[in-house]
Amino acid sequence: MRHEGSRAGFTASLSGRRHPVRTPLAVAVVVILAVLVTAVAYPVLPPRPQASSLPSNSPTAGRVELVSQAQSVTVDGVRRTYRSIAPLHVTSRLPLLVVLHGRGESGSAVASRTGFLGLVEQRRAILVAPDGEQLSWNAGHGCCGVAGSRGVPDVRFVAAIVADAARRWPVDTGPVYMVGYSNRGQLAYSEVCAHPTLFAAVATYGAVPLSPCSPGTAAVPFLLAAGSADRVLPFGGKRGGNSPLPSVLQALIWLRAQDGCLARARTGRDGSAVVQQWSGCTGATEVESVVYPGQGHAWPAAGISGGSPAAATVMWAFLSRHGEPAAR
Repeated sequence: MRHEGSRAGFTASLSGRRHPVRTPLAVAVVVILAVLVTAVAYPVLPPRPQASSLPSNSPTAGRVELVSQAQSVTVDGVRRTYRSIAPLHVTSRLPLLVVLHGRGESGSAVASRTGFLGLVEQRRAILVAPDGEQLSWNAGHGCCGVAGSRGVPDVRFVAAIVADAARRWPVDTGPVYMVGYSNRGQLAYSEVCAHPTLFAAVATYGAVPLSPCSPGTAAVPFLLAAGSADRVLPFGGKRGGNSPLPSVLQALIWLRAQDGCLARARTGRDGSAVVQQWSGCTGATEVESVVYPGQGHAWPAAGISGGSPAAATVMWAFLSRHGEPAAR
């Protein structure tokens, strides 16, 4: 995973005006101001029901025994691997949660580190985590690493593991959820453009779509979470290079356009995190933005400063509100 800072300016309002910023200090000041202005610009959200805490990964007396299996699928003649994790004794059909790790990470490691393993322990989901080509992913537009340079068919790979996991496990036919982090979050957006009816909802951290989906692509509920101090995915985007990054605000404009979200956002806080929700979109979909002030590219875990919730808790509260793809 590249760890690159950026001094490129970013759009500080939804009006599309651009304000060039020259120094890291100025970037930080403008980002904080943008977050504060956002928090008061729209009607305040009513208090949100708190998602139940995901259990700790430390051993406990009542911990559910899990089954972890390495499995494989063949895509374009190449054998690819992924790991699935499920409760040992599944008594009912469960949602499938696809967790896409960042560049430089393995699927088995990220399943535990992100906190989503707790859902499996609570018998609330079956988790699958694919492995990238030399720990990288082809998100399109030349991004990223070995997978991007070789044109590895990762979009078809993700669709193939969803189909394979559904055959192996008692998975509900409706709710298949996808979570992406960093480089793999960029792939998640490319995956939705190619297979929008496959997923009931999608959530990412540290990632933005590299381009909008084609006009007419089916609406999908999206949650985009970001850290205002992220230097790998600068909040205001990054110009130049092989794969320029749009700003977080531009990405939200694309997602809202795809979902046909016409209403103004409702804004509130969850700890120090600023939450914006656009509802009433096509097919009862919605778009949600969660900004962690001062947070960098590292995955937000429980107990981060300001009392903000862990990314896994925020994401599952959003994902589990959507039981079936809107286009079905």
